[in-house]
Amino acid sequence: MYLTRTAMYLTHTAMYLTHIAMCHIAMYLTLTAMYLTHTAMCLTHTAMCLTHIAMYLTHTAMCLTHIAMYLTHTAMCLTRTAMYLTRIAMYLTHTAMYLTHTAMYLTHTAMYLTHIKCLIYGWGHVIHCLIVMFTLA
Repeated sequence: MYLTRTAMYLTHTAMYLTHIAMCHIAMYLTLTAMYLTHTAMCLTHTAMCLTHIAMYLTHTAMCLTHIAMYLTHTAMCLTRTAMYLTRIAMYLTHTAMYLTHTAMYLTHTAMYLTHIKCLIYGWGHVIHCLIVMFTLA
């Protein structure tokens, strides 16, 4: 009878341990697994949202870079146009300088020719006066 009672107590204890293991520990482990799964799902969703935001920011950065490239290209074209216009202005300035020098040389030539003409007319007048003076004398 002692063995039967001991076996009964052991069976009862085993039943309680099985009940605790099946109902309480398994339930808590299942709940913990569910909470961990839910947390993992939330973290995955957050990562997806952050990835989406990063994609939008990357796309925006790409668009802004594209705009900056177009603006830089436009500035380069305008700079090249300004360089060509400056070169044309330089050529026109040089042409004006050469024309001015030519006009100066022509003016000097005219002045020298006028000076020579005046000398010739002046000496001619002097010679005429001398001839008249010697003729009348």
